Amino acid sequence: MKTETEIAKDNVRSLKDTEGSSNILTTILRTEMKSHLQSCQRFLWYLQAPMSNFMNLNGKCFRIMNNKIKDLQNAIKIYEDAGIK
Repeated sequence: MKTETEIAKDNVRSLKDTEGSSNILTTILRTEMKSHLQSCQRFLWYLQAPMSNFMNLNGKCFRIMNNKIKDLQNAIKIYEDAGIK
């Protein structure tokens, strides 16, 4: 399964590949990218809820959650760097 960062990189790469192509294709791809960006932002917000909600997590769960937060932050940065807002 791909990470959010890998999906974002693939989407940005696809957008660059379509430059000079159909405006419809570019519009569809930008819409898809914006949707994925917003999804990442919502999930990141959920995971960054006050840590008191996660006090009972064991070490492994906490590491998995932190890895997912980093993945989402990286995906968001990739989209922002590509001008998707």
